[in-house]
Amino acid sequence: MFRIAQKSSLLRAASLAALALFLSFGGRALAAAYYVDPAGDDSRDGVSQQTAWKTLAKVGRSTFAPGDEILFKAGGTWTGQLSARGNGQSGAPIKLGRFGAGAKPIIAGGGQVDGSIKLLNQEYWEISGFEVTNRGSNQNQYVGIKVRNNTGRPLHHIRIRDCVVHDINGYPSGFYGANAGIAVIADMNNSTWNDLLIENNQVYGVDRVGIFVGPTWQIGTSADWMLEPKSQNITIQHNAVWDLGGDGIINFVTSHVVIQYNVVHSSGRRGFDEAVGPKKNPTGYLGGASAGIWNVISDHTTMQFNEVYGFLNPHDGQGFDIDMGTNHTRVQYNYSHDNDGGFLLIGESAGPAKSNDAQVRFNVSQNDGACKGIVHFGGNGAISGPDKLLFHNNTIFVPAWAKPNLRIFQEYRPKNVVGAAAIFNNIFYCVGSVSYPASFADMVFDHNTFFGHHPASEPADAHKLTSDPLLVAPGSAVLGRESVSGYQLQSGSPAIGSGRNPGSELLGARDYWGNPVSATAAPNRGAYNGPGIADVPQNWAFNATVTSSSAHENNEWSRSRLVDGQRTSFYFTSGFSSVLGQTADHPEWVALDFGAQRSVGKVILHPVTLPGRVGRGFPRDFQIQVWDGSAWQTRVTRTGYTVTDAQPQVFAFETPATTDKIRISCTALDQVASDYVLQLAEVEVTP
Repeated sequence: MFRIAQKSSLLRAASLAALALFLSFGGRALAAAYYVDPAGDDSRDGVSQQTAWKTLAKVGRSTFAPGDEILFKAGGTWTGQLSARGNGQSGAPIKLGRFGAGAKPIIAGGGQVDGSIKLLNQEYWEISGFEVTNRGSNQNQYVGIKVRNNTGRPLHHIRIRDCVVHDINGYPSGFYGANAGIAVIADMNNSTWNDLLIENNQVYGVDRVGIFVGPTWQIGTSADWMLEPKSQNITIQHNAVWDLGGDGIINFVTSHVVIQYNVVHSSGRRGFDEAVGPKKNPTGYLGGASAGIWNVISDHTTMQFNEVYGFLNPHDGQGFDIDMGTNHTRVQYNYSHDNDGGFLLIGESAGPAKSNDAQVRFNVSQNDGACKGIVHFGGNGAISGPDKLLFHNNTIFVPAWAKPNLRIFQEYRPKNVVGAAAIFNNIFYCVGSVSYPASFADMVFDHNTFFGHHPASEPADAHKLTSDPLLVAPGSAVLGRESVSGYQLQSGSPAIGSGRNPGSELLGARDYWGNPVSATAAPNRGAYNGPGIADVPQNWAFNATVTSSSAHENNEWSRSRLVDGQRTSFYFTSGFSSVLGQTADHPEWVALDFGAQRSVGKVILHPVTLPGRVGRGFPRDFQIQVWDGSAWQTRVTRTGYTVTDAQPQVFAFETPATTDKIRISCTALDQVASDYVLQLAEVEVTP
């Protein structure tokens, strides 16, 4: 009897569990997978690969239940809009994905104003593994993947992963949510999102913004935006975003956002050109300014472990922007470089959307704002809230070829920067000449290192250092966050252990490289908080004085770029070139003066690495010579030399030479197009 009763109880429990599962899926016992294949047939049931559906229209007419999957065949292409009905639920999202091996299935919108992939008022959906385009025959407001909430209440759980979104011909100066690669948007009627993840996507060839989370359209003024409930719990990570008409990644009217491990680059100009040009967009919104990654009307945004470079926009063009109405923003552990507008914009508001508590720490900035300035303050000054701006433990490198008297801190309008800020433990490594605004009002500088150029306007700092911080290889970083090891500190650096410690809450727990930061001990200055690096190879050529028989000087070629630490041809620093227009072979020379006697055992010539021109311009016949105090002595001779790749060319002397100058003397040059030129990306000279 006992066994029978026990068995009966187990059967009843199993039946109840099955009933609960049945009810939880809307009356269906199990979630289903539906297949879509260009060779399919919409009259079939779609529940197997052999009975797959064919069209987007069939998917759009169908209503799906929690746990369902809609899978498109790899390698297939569909034209039009992919949309579907239904909602998932917690623990059982509806998934849009692919099946089979091969290329991502393509959804080619061909001009869909509501997006090539569209979700409207739906929650618990996951989208992954698609290639998405939306190029219309005429320019309009287009989005690649568009997820919208206009219900007037919160919706939950959206995942957009592993998609490639490109060729979206929207308006580069139009509103963000209507002209984007990926847009998760909410109407300003109390609609919000909670629990968003956008990761591992590639977004390029998009006019306006790469990835946007914010309002469908911004209604009213900043006073209205401040009253809106905020979408929250948002992560945007591991995305590559480039070739955009405007901005890279924006979060707007949001809370608790993490933007990390993204690469954003080569963007920003088309929006400016449209905004100031004769052909304006007709949408009623005309915004020509743009930046790499930024937040506005947001609380608790963390931007970390990102790389931003190559932003070109005369209005903004910074790598990062902390804009108006933001609270508790952290910009940390990022690598910003070669951005026309600089590293950072602080966009304080003249109206009620004031900002509070921003910390900018442990970032590396190289060659940023070389024509415009590095850290920009909007016309309304620094952050005005009770918790002021903290700008600390950043390493800023200004190259020799930067605009003369470049401003480290730059106000947007002809006025003094106003507002309080604490600026401490930073390294400002200024090979080029720099300047500062005449007054910083309540800004306090403390424990900073100012090395290189020292203008009269350099800020007062009670614990200032002006000695060489002994960076391992300043100016040498290239592409990739891992390429910045040259901004670590050598053994014996005066920046080691000489910073100010206001407490771990303000400093954070780690540096750029992951080294711990003590809650009590004095930290290093700059972005590196590890021990000194020993046995660092010396490069006597860095920042040497360069002379030459001729030189082509413009925005990317100059004598100073030959010794700026940048070993590859990149954006604003292609390297050195002799004068152009010489259609006959001829001699050229370039010489480096170290300013002191050095032991020289090796000269390294780095070829030009411009796309399609790798190795071109490298000399054919040349000698490497050293100065003995009265004449040039030849140490290396090469004839008929050819370079076809980007590898550095190393020339070692049989015995070291003690000298203060070297020269590369060329008697036969490479012909590039119709010109005979000497072109090099960089020269290094080592013991």
